[in-house]
Amino acid sequence: MKPIFSTLFATAMATGALFAGANAATFSMTTSGFSANGTGGGVGAGNDFQEYTVDGVVMTVSAGMFTDTSNVGNAVVTPGARDAEPRVYSNGTGLDHDGGNGLPNDGDHRVDGRNGNEVLILSFDTAVQLASAMFTYVESNDDFDLFMDSNGDGILERIARRRDIPGGGLADLVGLNLVSNLFGIGASGSNDEWKLRSVSVMEVSDVPLPAAFPLFLAGMAGFGFASRKKTVR
Repeated sequence: MKPIFSTLFATAMATGALFAGANAATFSMTTSGFSANGTGGGVGAGNDFQEYTVDGVVMTVSAGMFTDTSNVGNAVVTPGARDAEPRVYSNGTGLDHDGGNGLPNDGDHRVDGRNGNEVLILSFDTAVQLASAMFTYVESNDDFDLFMDSNGDGILERIARRRDIPGGGLADLVGLNLVSNLFGIGASGSNDEWKLRSVSVMEVSDVPLPAAFPLFLAGMAGFGFASRKKTVR
């Protein structure tokens, strides 16, 4: 499936940023990786948010739901909808509903699109380039939706819909040049279901706008790749 990227140009021009270095910081979203919980239960239980710190960069993970149409850009993310919470396990982070307000758990510990479209929300304390995402509990028909705050207003816009998860579970996103401090990774297909094991990011630094323009061109040249998938457990 080939996504349509509707906000790459706005991102490059609004951020005016280049990579601070070639080394990526990898956040392991497992029981051994996080540094703090929000309100809620302990390890393995749902929490309002989870916090991770790597190389001085802080990532806060929360969860929500989003609307879905065939139009890539026509999706609205609602953080905390249906009491959605990230749920961390030894092999990755899924999504849970705490059952409050009369809303039952959907019965699945993964991020899925079966009974509503679920999304993990990744917030960073500095602008970063999203480099990769590692998925687990992946099957051959699983895809993911990708969101980003492209203009600094705190609102997530969908920039890719039902993008194939490559064989092995590692989605390389470097070529898309996605720069922000707020991202979302979700599921909209009824057969899409997975956990997020890790994400890698690169810090960025401000540069004049003309230098940022090649990032947009490179991203446009690189989108639309396809990968053969296999089951990952």
